[in-house]
Amino acid sequence: MLGEAETELKLKWESMVRVWNDPVSKQFEKEFIAPIHPRVKMAASAMARMQEVVNRARQECR
Repeated sequence: MLGEAETELKLKWESMVRVWNDPVSKQFEKEFIAPIHPRVKMAASAMARMQEVVNRARQECR
């Protein structure tokens, strides 16, 4: 779900820069759009690790 939202944002941003392509859009991309991918990747990794912990706890509580 998170990856899908990131993909949708990327597609919409690529569409947007076709009509909004000036120094302000480049600064916006640098400050807000570009940092999203590594943050989403870290969040997805953390969620996967958390799921492993939850699964292990379920196993141990049976």
